[in-house]
Amino acid sequence: MKAYQLIAGVAALALSATAASAGSFSQSAAHLPIIGSISGSGQGSALVGQGANAVSTFFGGEEVASWISASGSVANNIGTAGNAQASFTLRGEVSQDCSFYSGNINTVLNFGQIGINTLDNGGVDDAFDMVSAANASIETNTAGCNTRNEVRITKTNGVAGMKSNYAGAFDGAQFQANLPYKVDATWTGVPAGAGSATASTQTLTVDTTEAGDLKVQGAWKSHFNVNINVPVPSKSLVSGTYQDTLTIELAAI
Repeated sequence: MKAYQLIAGVAALALSATAASAGSFSQSAAHLPIIGSISGSGQGSALVGQGANAVSTFFGGEEVASWISASGSVANNIGTAGNAQASFTLRGEVSQDCSFYSGNINTVLNFGQIGINTLDNGGVDDAFDMVSAANASIETNTAGCNTRNEVRITKTNGVAGMKSNYAGAFDGAQFQANLPYKVDATWTGVPAGAGSATASTQTLTVDTTEAGDLKVQGAWKSHFNVNINVPVPSKSLVSGTYQDTLTIELAAI
C-alpha cells in the first residue's frame, strides 16, 4: 500500500513538473492514520506528515505517516519574447568599360597606288585626274560599352581628309593636295535613356565636309561596321603620299 502511494505521488510530481510556464512551484501530499490522505500546494501537507512521524517516534513508536513534497523555481525571460529580424544590404560594383576589338592587324589601311589618268592623249582636262573612288571597310564582331557612352568618329586632318606630303607649289585652280572622305558606321545599340530598351540598327555618318561627329548611346554590344569612301575630287591630284588618321572611339560618359 505504501509503495502504491509513493508511485502515485511521483506520478503527480511528474505531471506538475511538465508545466511550461516560468516561475516556481511547490506542492506536497501525506497520508496519516485516521485522517487519511491530504494534499495541496505548498509544503503544508508534507509538514503535517513529518510532524506526525516526529510525535510518534518521540514516544518510541514508528513513523506513521507517508509524505512527499516537490518544489522548484526558474528565472523568467529577460526581455520580451517574440520574433527576431535583421536586414542586410548586398552591395557590389561593376566597372564601366568599353571594348573595340582590333586584334593585332595592321591599322595602316594602305590603298597603295591611287590611280590617276596618266595618258598623254586624252586631253588636258582629264590629265592627272583620280580614276575612281577609293573604298575601305572595317568590321569587328566585338564592340560596345556596359554604360552610357559616346561613339565618336574623328578625322585628324578635319575636313581636308587625306593630305599629300607634296611640298612644292601647284596651280590651285587645277590641282589639289588633299582627298576628303566620308565615313559611315553601323552597329546594333540603343539610344541613351533609362531602363531596358529594344536594340536596333544605329548609324553615324561623318561626311566629306565634316571633321567628326558623335552619337550618345545606352549600354550595347554588337558587331561594328565602318565603311570609308574617298570620292573622286573635282580637281587633279598632285603627287605624294596622302594620309590621315581616322579615330573611332567608344567612350564611357
